Amino acid sequence: MKKIILYLFLALSLSCSNRISEANKEALDELHTVKEYSTVTLVKEKFLEFYDLSILLENSPQFEENIKKRMRYFMLDANKVISVKKNSKIKNLKVVKDTSKLNMKLLFDLKTGNLSKKDSVFVTIIKEDIILDSSEVSSTKVKFSRFN
Repeated sequence: MKKIILYLFLALSLSCSNRISEANKEALDELHTVKEYSTVTLVKEKFLEFYDLSILLENSPQFEENIKKRMRYFMLDANKVISVKKNSKIKNLKVVKDTSKLNMKLLFDLKTGNLSKKDSVFVTIIKEDIILDSSEVSSTKVKFSRFN
């Protein structure tokens, strides 16, 4: 009887350990899965990142060189994209798609204190295929510029 109980206990512990490893495999697969973004979500997220860098530049001028370097990745040309103040807030982001999927307008409210100003920027999506570790990967960049 003791042998049967011992074998059952051993079989049960082995089956539980397999379940744990399968759960770990699923968790690892989720970590390595690339998150799929809609174009609108990507544009909004990148614009908020660009806005955060602009606010950081206003609040921390000692890091100006590094911040401007990062901001250039988001800019289509050398012109200033948005003018922000230290206490500015972005509200009501809305993406208006053009006939082309690669050009859009981003409308937003720039709130400073009690004042709210409507503003907009031009958005260009740049897609390119690159080869990474002998597999083709699609790269998407979002660039912003002022309307002329």
